[in-house]
Amino acid sequence: MLAMPHLSLIATVCEAVRFVIISKDGTKIGSIGHYFVQPSKLMEIGYGVIPSERGKGYGTEAVQIMVDYLFLSKDIVRIQAVTNVDNIPSQRVLEKAGFVREGTLLK
Repeated sequence: MLAMPHLSLIATVCEAVRFVIISKDGTKIGSIGHYFVQPSKLMEIGYGVIPSERGKGYGTEAVQIMVDYLFLSKDIVRIQAVTNVDNIPSQRVLEKAGFVREGTLLK
């Protein structure tokens, strides 16, 4: 990914949606969302799970469901996610859902 200061002139966020992640007992434990940037046909996702529910598979399941939903219902060619370089658990969630690490963004 390249930093492009003129990006706002050539790309438009056309859709942004968030969903609640619910545990098996119905408790709200996090959220997952996506936003669509045109004209690139690129979708980016982001998610978060409360600390007490991390490591139980909810994040991975939510990402897998979101990826399936987006590819089946949207005209997109790519889904990406960005994590903090130190957030290894979040990177593992993405890897378990089929994402491949492409690099590290630099300033």
